[in-house]
Amino acid sequence: MNNFLNSLLGDSHEISESLNKALDERLSSPFYGFFILAWLSVNWQIPYTALFQDQELLLIEKGLLRAEYISSELIPSTLSLEWIFYFFILPFWITIIVFWPMQYVTRFFYRKYIKNVNHLEVIRIKETTEKIKAEKEEFDEVAARADAKKEAEEKSPEILWEEEYREIKKTKHFRDDFWIIKDLVMDYAGDMEFLDNVVRGSNKAVKIVKDYIFLLAAKGVLRQSGSSISLTKKGTYIVGRFIEDTQNKNFAEHKLRTGF
Repeated sequence: MNNFLNSLLGDSHEISESLNKALDERLSSPFYGFFILAWLSVNWQIPYTALFQDQELLLIEKGLLRAEYISSELIPSTLSLEWIFYFFILPFWITIIVFWPMQYVTRFFYRKYIKNVNHLEVIRIKETTEKIKAEKEEFDEVAARADAKKEAEEKSPEILWEEEYREIKKTKHFRDDFWIIKDLVMDYAGDMEFLDNVVRGSNKAVKIVKDYIFLLAAKGVLRQSGSSISLTKKGTYIVGRFIEDTQNKNFAEHKLRTGF
């Protein structure tokens, strides 16, 4: 409609601008949209016939073309009471009673919807805050334990050595070869020349023990100098724990056998 007025009167014409503004204001009002819906609900046969009714079927049944059928059968006489009632009064009252209050109903439910959305957002923020708080408390607890452990290790390295001893105990080398290292250090002053006497096995077995000695030296348990080895402070602790565990094991086995 605006384009038609502009083409008819010109873009800069004052009448065109005034009409465009008036049309925009009227068409943007929800009342007109509600009135059209009400009019279509009352006079639905007219647009249905105009858009979907088969013209050939009308011609056969009624002997009328579609336009003739609409004007003669569906549209009351112009300006008659029936025409005024169905085209204006009834759609107007339906608009006032049914459609017009819907905007207020819609606003009510929309406010409820917004309130629910805000409530859910508050719950989400609260849960997120509680989760972050719990994670922070857990992190602080882990950090506190780590700091306490570090402080304890600085004051007493035996705590760390005990953990290393437990890790070393899990290896196959510990079960098979650690006693050889203990005997070599304690009985032969760590002289590697006597390794064959302690191992009493093949060259392969001796090589395995030498590799294990190198591994323990890398872990800081042994100190290797030339052809001899000695215990570090950590090594002294670990060997002491090994002897302690061995004695406890032997005592338990003896008690199991003898009952004493």
